[in-house]
Amino acid sequence: MFMSMTYSLSIMFMFMKTPMTMGSILVVSTLNMAMIMGINMQTFFFSYIMVIMMMSGMMVMFIYMSVVASNNKFNSSIIMTIVFITVTMISLKFTNPTTFKINNNEQLMLSNMTSNTQVTLTAIVMLLIVMIVVVTMVSTTKGPLRMSSN
Repeated sequence: MFMSMTYSLSIMFMFMKTPMTMGSILVVSTLNMAMIMGINMQTFFFSYIMVIMMMSGMMVMFIYMSVVASNNKFNSSIIMTIVFITVTMISLKFTNPTTFKINNNEQLMLSNMTSNTQVTLTAIVMLLIVMIVVVTMVSTTKGPLRMSSN
């Protein structure tokens, strides 16, 4: 069920025009993928981390879009609803549920590939680099993204 929903959301994402609908589809797709990861790996830790990272990125994008394009109207389409339902039904019909399960041997191999210190150091270095890039990109002397009309 989650895979068919992810397929249909991916197809719908290609036809969306407004950034807010694209963001909402990304959030729902992320939650679906987190559920799939949690069920297959029998632990929800990695899916929890993925959801936190995607939600924080989506919050930044939401703030940016609300500043730049705040007056866009949301137009719902009956065609997109029909496409969503059709793709979901087709993928439910032809999907084998055992295809996406990870067996215990593969799970053990995944857990042996990483060590906690390597993952922690990699995350620290990555976050440091991202912080340095963001600080160098932001210039406080140029003002806001969109000037007020006062």
